[in-house]
Amino acid sequence: MCFVQQRKGEKGIKIIAPCKYKVEIDEKDDDGKQKVIERLGFKVVTTFDIAQTDGPDLPTIGVNELTGDVDGYRKLFNALTEICPVPIYAEDIQNGAKGYYSDAEKKIVIKSDMSQLQTIKTLIHEIAHEKLHAKDHMDKEYPVDRRTKEVEAESIAYTLCQHYSLDSSDYSFSYIAGYSSDKDIKDEMITDIDKSLEKQMKREQSKAVRDEAR
Repeated sequence: MCFVQQRKGEKGIKIIAPCKYKVEIDEKDDDGKQKVIERLGFKVVTTFDIAQTDGPDLPTIGVNELTGDVDGYRKLFNALTEICPVPIYAEDIQNGAKGYYSDAEKKIVIKSDMSQLQTIKTLIHEIAHEKLHAKDHMDKEYPVDRRTKEVEAESIAYTLCQHYSLDSSDYSFSYIAGYSSDKDIKDEMITDIDKSLEKQMKREQSKAVRDEAR
């Protein structure tokens, strides 16, 4: 185990952290006792930046960014753009995220200057978030926590990458695909992407015919 401690004289950083608490509700359980449910709230806690601490180097956690080009990258990117219900922007994201879907602003932002493979995988992931987790699509009676949302979106990204012969296994562990609770979204996205790719091919064929006729 690695142990670190804050340096003497360093001032802590106040942040809002999630916390769970229990409340009684106006229902009885099978034994006739008042039901107690767990809710998620927030509280102010003190933490320290890693630069304010001393100790051994901490192990890195996470996965390596995908590298490599994608055959037919521009066509696949255009197809994803066409089926995406919200605008897509490329920006220099500074917080380490590869991309995000903003439900409030109804847009998807993808980190610029990523590899073609990472860009496609991330874009599929964020489109899946919009299709599954936009406020308008969510069941208010059955809220989904963030962990579940990420697993669902990544499982769809992994499955679609596999469908189009793109190896994202270094980033998306294969078992995640089995956790998705909504396989219809995967099928729907594959169908829409295939239709868009077919339309692009027909447009190119028509252009080639016109060019030959000149």
